[in-house]
Amino acid sequence: MEHQNHEKETDIQMKFKKIIAALAAGALLLQGCGTAAASTQGREQTAITESKTAAEAGTSSVATGAETAVATATSPASKAAETGAANSTEATILQNVADDAAGMESTTAGTNAAAGSQTLSAAEDQPEGAASNADAAGKSRKAKKGKTPSNTTETSREPIAASDLKIGLILSGDEYDPYDIQFLNGIHKMQEQLGLTDDQIMIETKAVEEDESAYDTAIDMIDAGCQLIFSDSMRHETYMQQAADDEAAVEFCQAAGFRARSEGPANFHNFYANVYEGGYLSGIAMGMKLEETTAAPESTQVGILAPMKVGFVADLPYEEARPLMISHAASFLLGMRSVCPEAELEVRFASGWGDVPGEWQAATDLLNDGCVGLAEHTDTNTVASVAENRGVPYVGFEEEMMNTAPDVALTSVITDWSPYFIYAAQCMIDGAPIDTDWSGSYSDGAVALTPINERAAAPGTAEKIAQAAASIADGSLHVFDSATFAVRGRSLEDIVAEGGTYAYLADYVAGGYFHEQEVEEHSSFPAFEIPIDGLTIVENAQ
Repeated sequence: MEHQNHEKETDIQMKFKKIIAALAAGALLLQGCGTAAASTQGREQTAITESKTAAEAGTSSVATGAETAVATATSPASKAAETGAANSTEATILQNVADDAAGMESTTAGTNAAAGSQTLSAAEDQPEGAASNADAAGKSRKAKKGKTPSNTTETSREPIAASDLKIGLILSGDEYDPYDIQFLNGIHKMQEQLGLTDDQIMIETKAVEEDESAYDTAIDMIDAGCQLIFSDSMRHETYMQQAADDEAAVEFCQAAGFRARSEGPANFHNFYANVYEGGYLSGIAMGMKLEETTAAPESTQVGILAPMKVGFVADLPYEEARPLMISHAASFLLGMRSVCPEAELEVRFASGWGDVPGEWQAATDLLNDGCVGLAEHTDTNTVASVAENRGVPYVGFEEEMMNTAPDVALTSVITDWSPYFIYAAQCMIDGAPIDTDWSGSYSDGAVALTPINERAAAPGTAEKIAQAAASIADGSLHVFDSATFAVRGRSLEDIVAEGGTYAYLADYVAGGYFHEQEVEEHSSFPAFEIPIDGLTIVENAQ
């Protein structure tokens, strides 16, 4: 009973901390909220998110593969209640903060009901006296850091009966974070498909820091019996790799990592999704909207869309994440240009995951700089709120945004990690090796678009996306086809061959296109960080 009360108090404390952080962020927005100094660090500012229906309902709101293109949705007819300042962006965002804070309790209940899984917190869920033993075991492993690493030669292992398999998931955020919610959704889909019980799944949802505590969490999971451990933060990679070195009998799978292929060991793996495919397809939705807008008679009267520039807001907590953002942004631009050749894209950064003031400032600056649409790779619904308030078309990321922006949201790019989780778990059951690198595609469901919002999208958008998706799947369309873009007026092949800044990407360029995330030869981590012509990157002031 004492343990249960402690856990309940911890959850309540966490909710109050998030509500306070959210309201503080809203207050900053009302005061202008533009300065980088106002932004808090890490993922604790993810409180501006809508209620997470997808976390409770599985994949019901997400269309994958070719099905996405023909899926449609009618936006909610009602919006948030108006206030005296309802015409201001700040008031709109603050209302979303208040709504989200009020809904946190129900969101948690829904997520936990869908999960039904163990959560790991320090020495919890251990028999009395086991906590000190686990701590001692962890310290003893840390003392072995200098021991010979695991054999980097891929070897087979004994099959594990499905009923004996135990899986751990380490999150850098929590159950309110859109990015982490997709991992939670994926692990529960895997659990359902493989028929695993709740006590076979161990999830750390207390926002594991990107430091040695990630290693400690992995060791705690091993002591609890986990044979397969997933982590979702690229900054966990060093610690997961260390744990893999120390624990050769356990398999470690790191999302958004890049060291497995070059550094090993054999029980350490990297995985990601082809977000660039979703970027390209969602870019088509924006490009068609630009074309529709410029074709309207009133467009010539108000002089809009000259040039046709769209803004892209990206969270950039550290430089290692830059290729994730640029690959997504560049693919989005190429998708727009496939239907609207005059389109341009300007990228501005927020300084961290869930940096609400930074995202608001970046989105506002983009619109003030002449952008007529917004897209994003962020962790909150801030950009969606700005787009709705300013009445510009918008494409989201990792969250269906039609509740936040019913009049302007076209679609969102969503990752679905269940294909990888099922694959890796099945390898354990079969005794088969897990691939060193894995990157899931749009056609196999690892990347999806939320249903097209017919209220906001141009006619024919779903059909156009379906055609492009089919062409990507059969290999007749390559997102980074070098014939479709230039770099400083020169071809991709020329700028790579000259031996300068991009010489290190030479192995990626062959057959007339850039081979992004093709894991037969390259890492699953995105590599396309080239500022192609038409893509303007505005760096934050130092």
